[in-house]
Amino acid sequence: MATFQSSSKSNRLLQSKRYTVADFDGQEAYTSVLDINASEIFTQQSSLPTSSLPYSGSSQDGQTILSGSTPIARFYHRLRLTPGNVANSGRYQTWFAISGSDGTAVSPQLVQANQLKSWISNKYLAAADAAKTAEGDPPGYNVVISKGASAGAAEALSVNDYQYDYKTGVVQFVGLTQAPTTSEVIYITGYVYEGKYLSDETFGGGGGGTGTGFPFSGSALITGSLVISGSGADKTLTVDGTISASAGITGSLFGTATTASFVTTAQTASFVTTAQTASNVAGANVTGDFSSGISSSGLIESFAMTASNATIDSASIAHLTVDTLISGSTIFTSGSNQLGDATSDIQTLIGTVNISGSATNITSSTVDINGVLKLPDISNVSASIAALESADTAAGIFDESGSSGVFATTSSLQITGSVLGVSPVTTTGANITSSNDGSGGGVQKYAMVVSESVWHYNANVGVPRSNAWKTGLDGSFFDNFDQNTDISEILRFVAGLLSSSAPNALPNTKTYNAITEDIDNSGAGSIPSGRVPQSSTETIVAYLEGKGFASDGNTLFSGVDLVGSIKGNSGYHISYDSSAGGSTTVSSSVDSELFGLGLKSLAFKVSGSNNYRFSDNASDTQTAVSQSSEILTNSSANSTSNGLTRATINTANPAVIPTAFQDGKFVNVFQANLFNGGVSLSTKESIGYYELSASIAIETGSGGFTAPKTAAERILYSPIVNGDIATNTLTLATTFSESLNTPTSRSLSGAPYLLTQNYRISGSITGLFNPLYVASTTAANLSESDSLVTLSAPSNHATSLSTNGGTISTGDAVFPNGGGAARATSTVPFETDIVRLSGSLAFNAGTSGDTNVGKSSLSPTSFNVTTKARNRNNSQSTLRTSAFNYFDSGQSGQPAASGSMGYYGRAQDYDGGSLTGTEEAFSGEEFRIKIDNNLLSGSYAKAHASHFPTASFDVYNLAKYDLQVKPNYLIYPGGTNAYWLANPDTSTDYKYYGRAFKTDGGTKTQLTLNVGQALVQWGSTSAGIAVAVMFESAMTGINTGGGALSRPVIYDFATLSGTGNIASNQAQNDQLNPFSDSIDIGKNVQAGSGLSGTTYTMPLTDTLNQVLNSTYQNYIILVRYKGAQTNPLDSSTYRIRVGY
Repeated sequence: MATFQSSSKSNRLLQSKRYTVADFDGQEAYTSVLDINASEIFTQQSSLPTSSLPYSGSSQDGQTILSGSTPIARFYHRLRLTPGNVANSGRYQTWFAISGSDGTAVSPQLVQANQLKSWISNKYLAAADAAKTAEGDPPGYNVVISKGASAGAAEALSVNDYQYDYKTGVVQFVGLTQAPTTSEVIYITGYVYEGKYLSDETFGGGGGGTGTGFPFSGSALITGSLVISGSGADKTLTVDGTISASAGITGSLFGTATTASFVTTAQTASFVTTAQTASNVAGANVTGDFSSGISSSGLIESFAMTASNATIDSASIAHLTVDTLISGSTIFTSGSNQLGDATSDIQTLIGTVNISGSATNITSSTVDINGVLKLPDISNVSASIAALESADTAAGIFDESGSSGVFATTSSLQITGSVLGVSPVTTTGANITSSNDGSGGGVQKYAMVVSESVWHYNANVGVPRSNAWKTGLDGSFFDNFDQNTDISEILRFVAGLLSSSAPNALPNTKTYNAITEDIDNSGAGSIPSGRVPQSSTETIVAYLEGKGFASDGNTLFSGVDLVGSIKGNSGYHISYDSSAGGSTTVSSSVDSELFGLGLKSLAFKVSGSNNYRFSDNASDTQTAVSQSSEILTNSSANSTSNGLTRATINTANPAVIPTAFQDGKFVNVFQANLFNGGVSLSTKESIGYYELSASIAIETGSGGFTAPKTAAERILYSPIVNGDIATNTLTLATTFSESLNTPTSRSLSGAPYLLTQNYRISGSITGLFNPLYVASTTAANLSESDSLVTLSAPSNHATSLSTNGGTISTGDAVFPNGGGAARATSTVPFETDIVRLSGSLAFNAGTSGDTNVGKSSLSPTSFNVTTKARNRNNSQSTLRTSAFNYFDSGQSGQPAASGSMGYYGRAQDYDGGSLTGTEEAFSGEEFRIKIDNNLLSGSYAKAHASHFPTASFDVYNLAKYDLQVKPNYLIYPGGTNAYWLANPDTSTDYKYYGRAFKTDGGTKTQLTLNVGQALVQWGSTSAGIAVAVMFESAMTGINTGGGALSRPVIYDFATLSGTGNIASNQAQNDQLNPFSDSIDIGKNVQAGSGLSGTTYTMPLTDTLNQVLNSTYQNYIILVRYKGAQTNPLDSSTYRIRVGY
């Protein structure tokens, strides 16, 4: 067979076939395969009730079922079970029934002392009651496993969740999801067998009996004949108690036997009549009739023999033991002599002999005394015994203990040493010679030589020959000793002196406490990105869905146990180190993990068992299991072998105090790799749960292995990386975009500006859900970034798709490929679905002044709409960028030559300035005055000046001399900074702009002007900007102290020197006078006039009609361009700023 298969082994064992490497059951041999001993077999099962069981409730806990007065079963109601101390993912799968347990977890590899075994199942119940349980009504034998915070609140668990071993009392839950957590409590209700087992009975097994039931112990009633045949001690009927026979023991007790080898301990023998020989008739108080005689060699032993008729005619007795007095009238003969009739006759008396008369002539030839001889009339017993022993070969004063060859005496001995011997050991040391007193010499000086060691209670120290005791020791405690002092006293004194400098060898008292895991290659695995669509055809995704590791709408491994710590390295493995516990005062080194290993001569063994479990599915149903075990040994002291370290612990003074103990540890042993039954760890089929557990025990010497220490690790493993699954191929098809040609606009200086416009766009996206898809609020979308453009979805359309949460969150966006209605929201998209996006775009320049009009160009002239989508990795791609012009040249009947229309986000009549203000930023033309004779009134009042049209849309209304206002700029029409309009009259290079201002009515003494740059003089023909002012007080006919004016006067800010006017009575002229009326042109030469930076100061002089007061509050700034300007006036640097 290629691999071990537990199911195949179980099947063959049940067929009484052994399990080897055969591929088929028929190839295995029949043999005895089940090992059942006598302590496992019930012998009182017939006494177990088969129906109507008596107990099922909590009040009956501990009650027994009796057979007569003998308990044969005990009822337990909700006995708290004890978990095995190996927890996986916070759950205990194995539980034990242990009497008296408080629920503390125990090692599953040890059988606990109080473990309750031999639970009774319904196999002993009537077939009709086979489904009944121990808590049923009526009850049965089948156990009930329940779970709850207390026994009273516990609820029964499904029998499908666990397997129960009635023989051993072990509950095994079928999986982690069914197993209780480490904080939960479970209970058992059932019956335990307490009757006899085969091992408790006296029949069965070997023995010499041939009848049924032999041998046996206890009482027996024999109604037939008891025949004992054969000879020898093993065929002897031995009675240790009493034989009581009311009618005597007759007939077949001896049958026709002529010899009764043993009749012992009988209290009464009414008849022992037919035995001709009695080798032993021994016992207490033997009474009866021995009149027929006992012949042959035999022994009658009696502690107190009495006989009503005990005449023994011709018995030859080898030994007669008599505790009572034998009177003189009793004659005993030995051989041809009577007892005591001749000195040559040897009589042996065993035990104590009391001679109350005189004892004379006792010599060695007449009496052997093996016990105690009391001779009251012999005065010198010692001398008599000594004389007796000197003539005999017996052991003298020493008695042999049995036949052991060991002789003992209780007498004291004195050896005078008249004959001296030499030492039997003649090997000499460097300083020992045969002529000195050393122990190795051959001097004949020893009165007693013993060839082996001598044990004695004590002995004196002896007489030294070099320096006598009591000499040279004054003041020393040693002066208390002499030749009669016991050796032990002196040695003990010396030991006390040296004890502090000679501490004994000590062991490391730390113990083997636990094992720690060395986990290598434990790097986190990766999970491919994306959610699973419906009807996925991707190979890996489909496999994972089939195994429960993936589901529609979720990420791979979503919600799967241990997904947060998934591993991805196929080299993941665990090896184990020992961990020491406790404390110690000695160690072979500073290594804190060393623990005691006992004597240094002992080998260090470590027994390890690795268990492997693999499941390729999310429900953790077992796919493959395996186990390996090994015993590692280090037999060499002070070495490291097989990961096992032994180190001898040095003593305080190793030169004189020998080392005795060792300590050690183990490191990186029993490496456990990932096991799945042979599947390549680089394939999708290797994905799953791997459980690696170890149980490790140690042994030193012959004490056996310790209780094992355990560790377990369970991981989720997947070698699949993100690149193993293709990335989405996103494609945009069926695209459409256009402007709807529905603009609205406003005008400024005769040019149009765009206010609003509408557009639309649409497209379809494929590949978004294949092979996986992203969960995002913008899985696909239309996007534009222009703040003036609003994107919206037409009815029954969508501008974006949200798959947030893994389902379709946007309606009218996802459609079946090939046609059909839109997918409903809250559903999971299919792999081949497409996304359709449609949008309406509305441009609105607003009212905040937003414009794309620049100094010399429009920017931007268009906006972009992008179509975007995200792949499963959440990487967003732009599938298309659609550009929309704000306004297409020639659109809506406009001249194509005008180009693109700019936009300006102000209302038609808007102007950000004010009449009483001091600045002009060119945001409107509300205070612009036309270039005609009305301007020469110097006032904004409509009765005096012509206002530029602003209230309604009006285009192409510039006159010959007009400059153009565009948002934030004053430009020369048709020039380099032109917008929309051509030069209305190319016959002149001079263009003008009039801006009215009004003071607050206070009297002003000066007027200042700053346009951010130097001005050209009004009389100059150079290209540039000239600025003059027309006071309301300087119009025709006004007299402010210098006489009434015959015509209007304008004053040039830039002409700061000279006398007189620049021009007087100047008729219309492109350069000097754009009006049809003649004017005077004055200078800025009064005291205090000047230029500072770009600020011009004009002192106001009444006689020159330069008056600003409550009567004359108005004035008009007249700007003149000659040609297009590089730096035209604007809203920023070159803004018109006036001051007083």
